[in-house]
Amino acid sequence: MNSASRANHGYEILIVTRSTPMHRIGGMELVAWQLAVRFQRAGWRVRVLTTPVPGHDIEFELDGVRVVTVPGVRPGVYSRAWWRRSPVIAESLGPPRVVLSVSAGASGMRMLRDRWPSVPFVAQIHGTSMAELRSKIKSGRPLQRLKAVIDLWELFRASARYRIFDRFILISDVIERELQRPVSSWLLRSKPYEVIRNGIDEEKFQYSEEARLAIRARYGLATDRQLLMFAARLHPQKGADVALRALHGGLVRGLSCDLMLVGEPVRRHRL
Repeated sequence: MNSASRANHGYEILIVTRSTPMHRIGGMELVAWQLAVRFQRAGWRVRVLTTPVPGHDIEFELDGVRVVTVPGVRPGVYSRAWWRRSPVIAESLGPPRVVLSVSAGASGMRMLRDRWPSVPFVAQIHGTSMAELRSKIKSGRPLQRLKAVIDLWELFRASARYRIFDRFILISDVIERELQRPVSSWLLRSKPYEVIRNGIDEEKFQYSEEARLAIRARYGLATDRQLLMFAARLHPQKGADVALRALHGGLVRGLSCDLMLVGEPVRRHRL
């Protein structure tokens, strides 16, 4: 896009997401926010439309990115109020050059899809309802299997909602394979997609002996023992309990190592 065409728009990219790192720390939240920051630093004018962020104003700026929240909806989750009010707030911002929906964030904006016919709607897909359904059934837990019924309903609802998008961005080869399966393939409906894998900031994750020793000292871990790390939401589907059982089995067989669980402590007491 040249500078002349940019000047005709108050902003260019509208990123729609239910949650950000200011709501909670998660892979989807971090990737979406880093994407917004990188777009902004590259000279693109970005708006992030999201649910209310506790401790922040209705509108605020962070890392150069303007964040606009939808008042009167539950923070960090999809709700009827979000589907009803988010299109209204988005329309008040005016049409961007492109709408980027993080997962299903913008899937309720059918009215804007009709009013902004020249604006591409792109969805970044981080997972599928069918994969969620299978993982809950495999968990063996009655409550999770009951929730799988809800996921089945969400699968059909998502199929209808995702029709508004012109293109899909898939964040991994696993998601691509999932969306080629018989049921999940309904979501794509022969629309174009691109696989853009989530990256890793190599500078941030460079090895540091100083950091290694500091972290081990902080948690009382021996410097000569192998350390395994599990980083995820501490939710039944993520398998932290499986990691613990595997570690126990290894210790019984003479394995010498420690396991660090890093994640939101939703069910830490059960672990």
